[in-house]
Amino acid sequence: MSSVGPNVEGDVPPDRILKSHEAEVAAHHLARRRAVPVIAGRAIDADDCRELLHMLGLADVAGLPTIEIPPRR
Repeated sequence: MSSVGPNVEGDVPPDRILKSHEAEVAAHHLARRRAVPVIAGRAIDADDCRELLHMLGLADVAGLPTIEIPPRR
């Protein structure tokens, strides 16, 4: 029977770390995708929705083009 915890030296097996990281990344992407319709439902209009998605960093998930913000002077 294989152990799921640290080995004798106290190290966590690399494949377990990789699987854990992949699961965390997948959960993060799912949460971002689920947030888009919630934000869209709360927006006043399309412009408000677009602005909110850009401010929250979710424009790429919604398929919106990125906006280049000019540097401050």
